[in-house]
Amino acid sequence: MTNTPTPAPFSRIKIRTGALVFCGDDVALIRRDRTDSTHYTPPGGNVEDGEDLDVALARELDEELGLDTALAEGGDLVWVVDQRVTRPGPTPPPRKLHLIYRFHISPELRATSRSRNSTNCPTEATKSA
Repeated sequence: MTNTPTPAPFSRIKIRTGALVFCGDDVALIRRDRTDSTHYTPPGGNVEDGEDLDVALARELDEELGLDTALAEGGDLVWVVDQRVTRPGPTPPPRKLHLIYRFHISPELRATSRSRNSTNCPTEATKSA
């Protein structure tokens, strides 16, 4: 029998990309309904193993908003959040590194993006001031 060492808390790091997508004074947010709460987040998600950050960001914005980042202005990294997630159970909690970028889109491009998204139990792309 081999004893495998238990990983230290926060030794696993997940990288997530997300974006603040502005159209004038409005910003796109994703509504995430959970069993006991509802909260709003910038669109984005996990970077897959070996995936380039720009590719992951473009994929997530296409999945959640139907947005082609090549048609948007900007794409600068503006915010990094180092989150230590706590949860019950024997698995050591992960650490999440959120990379938040900024884009500006025209009203014409906004009109072509999705206003609802059904992939996140249920979620909704919301434009608010």
